[in-house]
Amino acid sequence: MRCLNEHIARKANAEDKCTGRFWEGRFKSQALLNEQALLACMSYVDLNPIRATICDSLEDSEYTSIKQRIDNLSDTLTNHSVTPPIPLAPFIASAQTDNGIPFSLNDYLELTDWTGRCIRKDKRGYIKSTTPAILKKLALDEETWVETVSSFSDQFHSFIGSEHQLQKICEKHAKKWLRGISLCRKLFAETKPCPA
Repeated sequence: MRCLNEHIARKANAEDKCTGRFWEGRFKSQALLNEQALLACMSYVDLNPIRATICDSLEDSEYTSIKQRIDNLSDTLTNHSVTPPIPLAPFIASAQTDNGIPFSLNDYLELTDWTGRCIRKDKRGYIKSTTPAILKKLALDEETWVETVSSFSDQFHSFIGSEHQLQKICEKHAKKWLRGISLCRKLFAETKPCPA
């Protein structure tokens, strides 16, 4: 990533006759240790175009996986068979196998839409007061969820999961503390089995 970023930054800086970083921040890697962390990261990435005011809805957010999922869903409903540009892991709504994301697509769409409405108060439409079913199933707090998704990359450093999982990582890497552990403590009370 550093080599790719440097080449693009040099080219853009030469074109704009300026100096400095082209990208806002450095590339970083974060380990997602449980399903809640996976969902928070997915929602964060899928809501980026909305937070950047590039678009107003999930259906219009080009180059996101949620847009591709919505398009695939509408193609299925209208009996169009279009090959997706990038194959995505399916939502399987079950923890019985490791062949997909153990939630339903409808729950994820509802959760991401609800989160987007909470983050962007000026977004068109009514901010619903009902909590998505998936938050109840995972015993996630609404306010902490919105706080997590709205600042996902700033709140955590390298690992995201329950406090117990983070403690194991600390022991394994001989660390006493990890950034984001207090938010993980609030959000991921304890890893529960995925909904069946």
